[in-house]
Amino acid sequence: MSLKTSKTSKPDVSDHKDFPAPTHDEIAQRAHDHYLERGGSDGADVDDWLEAERELLEQRTSELDTADWDEDPSAAPQK
Repeated sequence: MSLKTSKTSKPDVSDHKDFPAPTHDEIAQRAHDHYLERGGSDGADVDDWLEAERELLEQRTSELDTADWDEDPSAAPQK
């Protein structure tokens, strides 16, 4: 299955059925890790959640990018 790509951007995963979106539990665990890393101080729960979600999405799209480029090396960004 091929993804839409350009030489300057990441693949468009919006219509990719196999895109492994992070689950609620995965985001919650990562957000809790951020909470603990901050020493367990309250008041940044939304920031922790959003950061966790961003990290997981970035990780998943990076994995997807790599897999897609392995299939079509011409889709990889040019350095």
